[in-house]
Amino acid sequence: MRALALRALISAAVLLHPAAAGGFDAPEPYKPEIGQAGKDVIWVPTPQRAVERMLTLGKVGPDDFLIDLGSGDGRIVIAAAKRYGARGFGVDLNPDMVKLSQHRARQAGVADRARFYVRDIFQTDLTPATVVTLYLLPELNMRLRPKLLELAPGTRIVANAFDMGEWEADEFDAQTASALRLWIVPAQVVGQWAWAEMRNGRTQRVELELNQQFQRVSGWASTGKQRFRIRNARLQGARLRFTLLEEQRPGYGVRYNYTGRVLGDTIEGEVSSSEAVKPLRWLATRRIRPAPGKS
Repeated sequence: MRALALRALISAAVLLHPAAAGGFDAPEPYKPEIGQAGKDVIWVPTPQRAVERMLTLGKVGPDDFLIDLGSGDGRIVIAAAKRYGARGFGVDLNPDMVKLSQHRARQAGVADRARFYVRDIFQTDLTPATVVTLYLLPELNMRLRPKLLELAPGTRIVANAFDMGEWEADEFDAQTASALRLWIVPAQVVGQWAWAEMRNGRTQRVELELNQQFQRVSGWASTGKQRFRIRNARLQGARLRFTLLEEQRPGYGVRYNYTGRVLGDTIEGEVSSSEAVKPLRWLATRRIRPAPGKS
């Protein structure tokens, strides 16, 4: 009886002792040093406050898939998984950093949602991403820019410190030591579009020629012999809106407000006017795309 009781006490002690039960924090496999050299950059970790602001700026949520380019110790992907319920992965060329990130993801209990790989950022498939985060030098941002612009319209790009050249940020956050920027990948709308709509009790054909530089859109619309410059154009992801002011007689015009979603060579949405009682369906089709490199 005494032997059984002693064994029971030993078993209980083993279960309650955190080291024996596996409940302790295992030593980290690697101790990175701030400023250590990598292939293209030195490692400077994003401060935790900036991590939070980046995820807030990117409106990260449980339905998002986040890819962090140059993920370092994994803090951005881990925070996205732990605090916002997102999934995703980070890539880094340093195998020791990747092992450290995997270790920290396990410690945070999010290893199933936050993964890390030894991978070149330029060889990484970004198509699963709804959010891409990066803290890279300007020249690397510029090399990545064409690849980022090929992502699905509406994909959010959040960068710490550096910009994307002529591609202006959609939002800017200066509440941290280094500026944070958000870009929303725009749909490609350049080209010639056409549709039919009811105007003055009859069906009228409208043609629209759009020009585009990133999310900035301009263009002309024509209805018969009349030609109008579009106004107040805004493209955010796949959402496009603009206004046409059609002068019907001197001193009097009708304002048409278009709002739609770009789906490849189609725009689906609605048009309201200063004369209509309620909005009407708007369905435009792209007739002519520019040749590659002509946008």
